[in-house]
Amino acid sequence: MVHLHQFSFWLSVCLLSSEKHFVNSLPSSLESAFDRVAFPRQAADDDSLSPDIADLSYIRNFAAVGDSYAAGIGAGVRDDAACARYYDAYPRLINRDGRLGNSWRRNFQFAACSGHTSRDVTLLQIPGLDRNVDAMTISAGGNDVGLTQVLNDCIYGWLAPPQEKCNQTLEETENAIRTVLPQNLDNMLAWAKSRLRPRIGRAYYVNYAKFFSEADTQCDSVSWSWYQSQLNDNEKLYLTLEKRQRLNALVQLTNEAISAAVERAGDQVIYVDVNQYYEIWGGRFCEKGVTEPDPNNDFLLFFERETGEGEFPFRAKMRRDNSVEEELGDVPEGTFEAQIVDYIEASLRMHPDWIEDLETAETQALDNTTSLSRRAWISWLIRDQDKRVFHPRPNGHAIIAMNVLYHME
Repeated sequence: MVHLHQFSFWLSVCLLSSEKHFVNSLPSSLESAFDRVAFPRQAADDDSLSPDIADLSYIRNFAAVGDSYAAGIGAGVRDDAACARYYDAYPRLINRDGRLGNSWRRNFQFAACSGHTSRDVTLLQIPGLDRNVDAMTISAGGNDVGLTQVLNDCIYGWLAPPQEKCNQTLEETENAIRTVLPQNLDNMLAWAKSRLRPRIGRAYYVNYAKFFSEADTQCDSVSWSWYQSQLNDNEKLYLTLEKRQRLNALVQLTNEAISAAVERAGDQVIYVDVNQYYEIWGGRFCEKGVTEPDPNNDFLLFFERETGEGEFPFRAKMRRDNSVEEELGDVPEGTFEAQIVDYIEASLRMHPDWIEDLETAETQALDNTTSLSRRAWISWLIRDQDKRVFHPRPNGHAIIAMNVLYHME
């Protein structure tokens, strides 16, 4: 049975993301599918659990910890430079939702930080939280097993690796998921529980969505290698079906490790599965019928290179004032952005002429008027839309927020 009031709830969360084209493009045929999958108990006619009548105002102390997925890199306006936190990250969407009551009555601690591993969350984020947290969201684990390394060696080649490096990296990542990640997650969740309000506090652990569709081989000839004009065809990295399947399998393996850790942690930690909703929506890379690259596909839930969501306000100001040094400085160490810059900087040391793939007339004109460090200058050359690849777009964060809110009922 389809409950339209429940689906309206889902749309209202999406509107918080300011992705109006996402809402307007919703096919009516997906109403029933989302109703069944997103609200399974309501679909079974248990209206007493309907999320659009849930009163979550008991949440007076709300915290969010985790990596760049939790920080929301690229989702809306950046409001924190050091950790790359964004205004439309899913924890902020949840905090702004009316079901939690007036936000001024709530203590919201947004500690998530781009580039952090689960050990960083344990050692650097959780100790700074107040005690007696009523609700905590968590997204962590991808950096423990080398997400950025995988993207370099298998997708983008920021450091232009040989093609055979991908297989080695995937094997190392799988080994880390099996041997390193479980203990890291157990330690993190033990510390997270120590900050929860006894008995009634809850932590909501959001899993990762698979990046690719595996429907067919249409992407087998697609390459997202960073230095397209500098490489021969046999040097480029391709999105073959086999590679997409292996990358998705690693996401699945990571999610299984997270689910098992949540189970070991007990009733105060809730597992939130967003992967199934990304699949239903059809918002992954290489979806059937989509010719990649298609960075501004309305249904796309991840940032692709050149996905246009508007530039950061501080960069627009730099362009107006020509005040690059004053506004930018060096890139924050350890963030996803900094990891990309480090790869590209190392690559340009080996191939200085490859910088022409990054430069524009505008950056060449500014080159003689700034005194930035080389690392900061390379960061300037890399466009904003290229620093958030493989992270959820605002519409993706809206889907995550919807699911966490449902579990908070």
